[in-house]
Amino acid sequence: MAEASGEAVTKSMYRDMISGSRDLADSYRDQIDDLEEQLSEIDDEDSAQYQSLLAQIAKCEQSIADCKREQAEWNDAIKRLPIDRVSKYIAMLRNIKQDLQNFLDEQSAMGLEPSPEQLQQMMSLSEEEIKKLLEQQEKLQKLLPGYEYGSEKFEQTSQEIQEIDNQISSLIQSQMEYNEAILQMPIDQMKHQSDLLSNARSDLENYLAQQESGGVSKTLEQYQALSSLSKGQLENLAAQKEMLTALLGVYDPDSTKYQETQAQIQSIEDSLSNALSDLENSLAQQESQGMGKTLEQYQALFSVSGQQPRQRGRHRHARPPPPDARRIPPSGPSDGSHVRPESPGSHVHRRNPDVRGSLRQEPGHRNYPPVSPAIPPPEQHEHIHGVLQKSH
Repeated sequence: MAEASGEAVTKSMYRDMISGSRDLADSYRDQIDDLEEQLSEIDDEDSAQYQSLLAQIAKCEQSIADCKREQAEWNDAIKRLPIDRVSKYIAMLRNIKQDLQNFLDEQSAMGLEPSPEQLQQMMSLSEEEIKKLLEQQEKLQKLLPGYEYGSEKFEQTSQEIQEIDNQISSLIQSQMEYNEAILQMPIDQMKHQSDLLSNARSDLENYLAQQESGGVSKTLEQYQALSSLSKGQLENLAAQKEMLTALLGVYDPDSTKYQETQAQIQSIEDSLSNALSDLENSLAQQESQGMGKTLEQYQALFSVSGQQPRQRGRHRHARPPPPDARRIPPSGPSDGSHVRPESPGSHVHRRNPDVRGSLRQEPGHRNYPPVSPAIPPPEQHEHIHGVLQKSH
């Protein structure tokens, strides 16, 4: 009745009902005593009066059994009150998540992508839900020993525990999808910037090719523009490689995602090599026209994560620069050789052994670890977003 009127059912309410039920059962016992005393005074067991008394005794005994059943249910309800409170809290979290998901769906319908902050909010809500589900599961497991194995209550509680297992598993998968989407956002942004730089360089090269076909040579400013675009592309590709290398720690080494990410890294390494070759070829052509490298162009060569360009022979038709052309000698060993150091991230990619490792459950264990080990640690987020900020 309290729930029907919108009131919260409390432990004291159940205690009062149990106490009232016990009093009622005692009154039925008193009635049975009176009826049995009357029964003892009747000699004819086949008489209608005797049979009526027997029926009344049976009815009282049934009422006592009903009281005991109600008391057991109310005692069980008392034990489940904390579980019910957690269920209500979980329902509130799910309503909040659904509201946010509805908003994101509306934004998506308008062509807007979710922001990292919005996805992080979804992850925080899911993490809190997992925490509460684990709490609920622990309380349910404590109830099991109080039920007879195979009884309806035992089977019902076991099914609730299994359903929580399923919900947690689904939430962990969603967490990893949200996390991957957050990590992928800056990488996608860098890819878009790389495409813009590549297109801009192609457009400029096409324009200069048309200009040269008309007998007009490139100017120093045009060579510098090509170098600037190449520098931007080199820095962008190096940042992408660094981000993807950090992302490798999210995936299992045997997974398809891990292999795909490694393939992307290899593709970027190839693009880095091609972009560096384009820059060096452009500078070689510039020098062949008697124009020495500028400070900005040397910086373009050496700015990509401290990489030095590989030593390339001078173009066989190159002319020596005029005496007044000030050339800045590249840094390197005194013997004149220039060794291009290994690029950052070119080491063997090793997956963090702690990532997702704790998700593997021993047979028969239902407890799940906190969700945070299932996703990359915050420093990976900071690292990737830090790389993005440095690239601007």
